[in-house]
Order: sequence, then C-alpha cells, then structure tokens
Amino acid sequence: HDDDEAVYQSNDIVIDSYGDIFVVWSEDEPEPSGLDEILLTYSSDGGSTWSAVTAAADVVISDPQQEANSFYPGITVDPSDDLHVVYHKEDPAVGYSKIYTTRSTDGGATWTAITAGDQMINDATSLYDDHSADIACDSNGNLFVCYKKYLGTGVGSQMYITRSTDGGLTWSGTTAGIPVSTVFNIASNPRIAV
Repeated sequence: HDDDEAVYQSNDIVIDSYGDIFVVWSEDEPEPSGLDEILLTYSSDGGSTWSAVTAAADVVISDPQQEANSFYPGITVDPSDDLHVVYHKEDPAVGYSKIYTTRSTDGGATWTAITAGDQMINDATSLYDDHSADIACDSNGNLFVCYKKYLGTGVGSQMYITRSTDGGLTWSGTTAGIPVSTVFNIASNPRIAV
C-alpha cells in the first residue's frame, strides 16, 4: 500500500488452502474522515504481487460510515476458506472500545458480519475498554478470540478468551468472556494459536 499521508499499524497475515496470502492492518486515513479503518490486501502468487498498490484497490473491512476508529485486526481462515477478521472499535454508541468480528465467504472481496452490522462479541454493558484482539480457527472450524480487558486505573488489565462453534454466529463469552490470566499492571497484546 502506498499513501504518503496515512499511518499504518497493527498488521496480521494468513494463508488459505489455495496458497493465497491475506494481510490486514489498521490505517489512519487522512482527511476528510481522519478515522482509523481496517484494510485488507492479498497475493495469489506467493507475495510477488498484491491486489492493491493504490488506496482505491484496498478492501475496507470496517465500516467508515460508522464514524468510529477501528484498530488491531487479527485474521484467520476456516476449513471452508472463509476469512474471519476480529478488531476493536472505539464505538461512540457504546462509549468504550469493544471487540467486533466480520467474515468474508468470497476470498476477501466483500465482508459482512454474521448478524446485522458489525458483530460485537463481548460484553456491551462493561464499563471498561476491550482491545488488542487476535483470532484463530481449529481444524473443526471452531473460532477462538483472545483480547485484553482494561479493568480501570490502578487495577490493570486481564486477558480474556471467547469461542464460537458455529462459524461466528454466537460466542461463548458474549456476556462475560472467560478470564485466562491474572490481573497485570501492564499486559501486552495477546496472541492465540490452535
């Protein structure tokens, strides 16, 4: 990607069963939006060429119409070669950063949440920020997302995990999540592999 005015950060990569390489990242778009969005590009020739060299060809995964910043994407591919992306979004409607997921069934050309709109997969009522998510898929198609929950000033952060056994339609930790670490004063970004 080549845009002299944008700021790029937080990338992730996955390879599907055909050998296609997919890369996602968050990008701070220049004006007029000025929003951080999740973008995707891919290569079908082992990385020699990529689907996008200009901004017009990159696929925007997050919804720029929502006027909310989206950060720290993670990407995985399931046994059907559907792509799943997870990210956190600073959602003004909620007031805090929450974890969202979206899916592509056509090699990344189009993206849709499994339910209407971007799908929030963690507790919407929590008064704390959830961020820095990562996603993985096992050989049976079960999806796993880990993320960090900020527990407040002077308390620290804790790692959480949630699982979907139905392709992302429902998640085990939608209401509470499952803590998988002790509370840390400083917790780095979690990563997951299965």
